[in-house]
Amino acid sequence: MAAGSLMLDTRGISPVVIGCTGGSGSRALRDILAASPEIFLDQDCSPTSKDSRKSQTFLGLTDAPSEVVRRLIEEFMETILYQIQSGKEPCYQYFGWKNPRNLLHIDLLFHIHPELRFLHLIRDPAALTKGKRQRSDYGRRVATGEISPDADRDQYILVRWAKWNLPVWENHKDNPRYLLVRYEDMVSAPENTVRWIFEWLGVKEWRISEAIAAIAPPEDAITRADNVDLSVIAEAAQRLGYGYRL
Repeated sequence: MAAGSLMLDTRGISPVVIGCTGGSGSRALRDILAASPEIFLDQDCSPTSKDSRKSQTFLGLTDAPSEVVRRLIEEFMETILYQIQSGKEPCYQYFGWKNPRNLLHIDLLFHIHPELRFLHLIRDPAALTKGKRQRSDYGRRVATGEISPDADRDQYILVRWAKWNLPVWENHKDNPRYLLVRYEDMVSAPENTVRWIFEWLGVKEWRISEAIAAIAPPEDAITRADNVDLSVIAEAAQRLGYGYRL
């Protein structure tokens, strides 16, 4: 099947997808998008993380044949389109969803739809070592035997961040349908970052105060891990804009 060819009729509405390493702030980014009346976001999602529930049908299938995963993604996209009230389709330029693990399927997602936009959110990897989500993931993998209980937790989180994020950026940085967003920019320059995102998407309407309020960072959002050594992932940190932390 040719790249970008669809078996699914998306009614003239293009997909917008958020992916990241878990704990990077993707809920805030999703809520920023929700501040535009031109973007319809999946309503069947976790009330806490805002991760789309039915995306679980394909997100874990990293080793399955691409045609199987593609079919499941298109079926999932159809469930979102069904949520749009009949006759309201012209109100929307985009429909979308967020789940960190979308990052693992970015190549296939771009292949499925010729106008799909992908927002890749990254955050200072040192901060992730202090976050509940990555610590919980580490504990779960130790409990299931996926990694050794002797493995250094911080190093595991840092190396995983590099493996998830650097290849994606290297492969897609020149793709006009891909945008790398840094959490630190959302926090330190919220209005400029919000406007930049919406202008990249090409939407004409958004509620700027609502979008900025969605960020709501904790006081230590940027400084919580200033003492974490990133030398084990020095190349990835440098290339992804965190060289100042080395």
